[in-house]
Amino acid sequence: MLFTDQYETPLVYKSLAYQMKDSVGFGEVRASNLQVSDAYAVGKYPTLLYFCPGGGEEGVVEYGNGKGGFAKADVKGLKEWVEGLGRDKARCL
Repeated sequence: MLFTDQYETPLVYKSLAYQMKDSVGFGEVRASNLQVSDAYAVGKYPTLLYFCPGGGEEGVVEYGNGKGGFAKADVKGLKEWVEGLGRDKARCL
């Protein structure tokens, strides 16, 4: 789930969503949606969160560990990150 303050969806996110459309669901939340941002303690944009299957609230992993990693991300790195979380269930706990 991408949390963004931009009007347009970043191309890197569109490309990632397209490449992984058969295996992972993608979504986007605008900064103006404070209810959702607050629910996941998102205070800076862009922020990319991965929701682990069956992980509940504890199963949310932030790309870049809160260091603004998404702003500097490329499709290959993002895809490897998502695939790695899908394979490594321990990282989702």
